[in-house]
Amino acid sequence: MSKKIVGGALLCVAFSGFVTHALGQSKSDPSAVGKTGESAKDQNQNVAPSSKPAIAGVYRPPSRGAPQTRLGGGTRGDTRGLNVAVIAPDHTGLSSTNQPDLYWFVSRPVAAPVEFVLMEVDGIEPLLEKQLPAPETAGIHRISLANLGAKLQLGKEYQWSVSLVKDANARSKDTMAAGKIKVQPFIEASQKALETATPESAHLLYAEAGYWYDAISRLRSRLAMSPMDQQLINSQAALLEQVGLRDVARFEKESIK
Repeated sequence: MSKKIVGGALLCVAFSGFVTHALGQSKSDPSAVGKTGESAKDQNQNVAPSSKPAIAGVYRPPSRGAPQTRLGGGTRGDTRGLNVAVIAPDHTGLSSTNQPDLYWFVSRPVAAPVEFVLMEVDGIEPLLEKQLPAPETAGIHRISLANLGAKLQLGKEYQWSVSLVKDANARSKDTMAAGKIKVQPFIEASQKALETATPESAHLLYAEAGYWYDAISRLRSRLAMSPMDQQLINSQAALLEQVGLRDVARFEKESIK
């Protein structure tokens, strides 16, 4: 037998042994798979959790050049850090309905009554002046215009305010916050998208379209039903932060922990 044939046979045997060893290792040693790629099961186990809780939302104001209109309620006349704020943007916010829900925030329970005032911008007399119960809990509270029998007119601009009346004979001691609102029909393109939106995502469409009061009302309604829903919690924090209500956003997130 020639040396070439013998040498070739030896090479074949060696190569066959190498392949057999490699295949045997891949079957018995799971770490061999990890060096080049993981199995589908392992990949699924290592995939990051769903990004659903991280979804927040973007509020697009109708006019970024508008002057600031929100008045903040701070610690005036109160050394214990009382803070009152309206849940409104720092410009005139839009609503697609003439009886929107309005929301306001107080940093701690107080015994003082709350005065709610609604009036047309540049108006002389209030359209509505109502005393609300003293807030027994800290956090965000709702004012229903429908329950109060108040209706806003299309195209008109209104200012609304909440005041903690500490002394009826010295109203300069009030802690007050105010914002503005205007009723404007929802744009047709967004209305069509809204018809197919889920209840959990409707507030995102309103926020994208620039309708602050609709967005926050839908969001608060969902949170009332699912207060531990992390996606809704993130959305509320994001919207509040985008209009400068960072203290309110932080308080609301911390109160859920």
